[in-house]
Amino acid sequence: MFFLFFSTFAFSTESMSTFNINGNIVIPTCMINGGENGLSQIINMGDYNIIKDLKKKIEVPLHINCSGSIGLGGVILEISPLGKYYYSNHGLIKTTLDGVGILLLWKSDNTIIDFSEKKTLPNNNGNFFDSTISAQITPLSKDTFSKGLFESKIQVTLSYF
Repeated sequence: MFFLFFSTFAFSTESMSTFNINGNIVIPTCMINGGENGLSQIINMGDYNIIKDLKKKIEVPLHINCSGSIGLGGVILEISPLGKYYYSNHGLIKTTLDGVGILLLWKSDNTIIDFSEKKTLPNNNGNFFDSTISAQITPLSKDTFSKGLFESKIQVTLSYF
């Protein structure tokens, strides 16, 4: 009688290798209105005649250039009034002048900016996004409209996908 014992351990061989995994994380680099550090500018709306200029719209340029970025699907914009300038979610902001507001609209389709919604701009294969805003002076109430200089502020938050 012949018995043969095999140890599977004795016949198995192991080989170990080490693989290096390298990568580079890149983030989109975009310039807003030609500046590298975001948008910080003053828009002069000029003089308004209360009788004839209430429908006059002033363009607020918001040009986003991400031309050096790779794999960018688009950008998402969130517009919001700063602190004391908040008036409503529907594109209307207060100013420092009593009874005077500014209505904000997207220039591309003339729709009122909703501060509770983000605007998605898909990539146009050039990584350039024009999200210019139209601003229009408007009375906040029908009874009063002060004269004088005014100021208001909005914040623009930009994210990428």
